[in-house]
Amino acid sequence: FLVIGDGIQKKSMVEKVSQWSLENISFLPFQDSTMLPFSLAAADVSVVTMSPNVTNFSLPSKFFNAIAVGSPILAIGGWDSELEVIVKRFNVGIFLRTEEIFEANKFIVDLFMNSARRLEFVQNALECSEHFSLDNAKIIEA
Repeated sequence: FLVIGDGIQKKSMVEKVSQWSLENISFLPFQDSTMLPFSLAAADVSVVTMSPNVTNFSLPSKFFNAIAVGSPILAIGGWDSELEVIVKRFNVGIFLRTEEIFEANKFIVDLFMNSARRLEFVQNALECSEHFSLDNAKIIEA
């Protein structure tokens, strides 16, 4: 697993990896914008998390970046979020509530074992991204 970024959860994640002596997780710092397309496209699956207390107030921008490169989504958040609605509506991956986190392993293994399913999520993500373009944002502004 490769974790890229310097978000507020990074310190806790690094401590857990060390505490549990996990050798299959690496961390890279936030990447320069020139590297962003490459780091996004390198993912076999993109993890998009939301704190349950902001579920109805925002959508993580990383979701839009991930679907733009066709990455299947593993979304984790609280009840009745807009992120959940979009992930399910466009079938771009799976949405799990924080108490369902152990289902993430099944999803990742399924993507690894079932290339047709993974390609379905890739295609759906790319099609979904067309609904969230800059041109569409301009329509809302009008």
